[in-house]
This record gives sequence, structure tokens and C-alpha cells, in this order.
Amino acid sequence: MKNFIRLSSIIFGLALVFTFISCGDDAVEPEPEGTFTKELLLDKHWITEDGAVEHKFNTDGTYFDFGLWIWGDDQKSVVTSEPGGSRTWHISHNTTTSAFISHKPDSTFTEYRVKGSW
Repeated sequence: MKNFIRLSSIIFGLALVFTFISCGDDAVEPEPEGTFTKELLLDKHWITEDGAVEHKFNTDGTYFDFGLWIWGDDQKSVVTSEPGGSRTWHISHNTTTSAFISHKPDSTFTEYRVKGSW
């Protein structure tokens, strides 16, 4: 009986040690590809590699400083309204530094990165 209690104590102790080791890292894991997180899209200046297209969806609902934006019906798109008219932008997935955005939902998504990170 003593051996059983001792063995059980050892196994329990090892299980606790491995649990603490695996939980010890507080580093934030990057979002897996294919994940869309609304908050990661906001208040950043997004730009294509060639600099041809830029977006800035501010938390207060402004698009840059001259327009407005709202979430689209599917909650994975944004509708911008600016002096030139309105347009829907679809987001495939995003991380803290990149977003894949397209004007058409079924077309190729273009990678945007936070300005200065290309």
C-alpha cells in the first residue's frame, strides 16, 4: 500500500511539474492564417506593397479623416463612405501586421500591411 501511495504521489507531482512548464509561457501566439479578428483591423494604417491602395478604419467609425465606415452585413467586410462614393471591402483574414482585403468577395485577396512594415 505504501508503494502505491508513493508511486501515486510521484506521478501526481510529475503531472503538476509538466502542467506548470507548459503554462509558463505568456507570449502571445500569432493568429493562425484564416482567422479574422475585428479589433486587429482597427486604428492602423494599412497599405499594399506597391503603395497604390491604403485604408485606415478608425475605432470611432471614421475612414482616414475624410470618410466613414461601418461593418458589412456579413461582419467580415467594411463599407466605406467617402466623397467619391461608397465601397465594400471584404477581409479574408488578418493578423496584427497584415490583412488580406478585396473589393470583390470571390476574387483574389491582396495583402496589406501596417504602413512602414513592408
